Amino acid sequence: MPLRVTLKKRAILRGYQAFSSVLSKGKSLQTGIIRCYYLVSAGKGTGVQAGFTVSRTIHQPAARNRLRRLMKEAYRLNRRILFESGNQTTGTIRLVFMCTPGAEGHSKRLTYESVERPIVTLLTEVHRQLS
Repeated sequence: MPLRVTLKKRAILRGYQAFSSVLSKGKSLQTGIIRCYYLVSAGKGTGVQAGFTVSRTIHQPAARNRLRRLMKEAYRLNRRILFESGNQTTGTIRLVFMCTPGAEGHSKRLTYESVERPIVTLLTEVHRQLS
């Protein structure tokens, strides 16, 4: 039976407090147009929560929503990278992926591949730093 690659609602980081704590206390990595903030919070639970945000320099809400959907899809399909080779992190890993397509190109020209590559690179780097 194939492994289901769904993204559960509890795996999505939500709320102003959750985002601001990761952005203020977490470490930051950037690849291309996507920046990743991550924070490991000690606690009784274990798991990964991810949040997605797009800069308001993209004025059209539909374009921002499209980029958010592309980032979620790339994360959903590649999040297994965080768990490869026995990552023994205790606590909850909180990730925030922030897309800031400034001089890199307009949002209408961004494709899934141009969003997926940086997310895979960032997930690999987060896994390396947490191991």
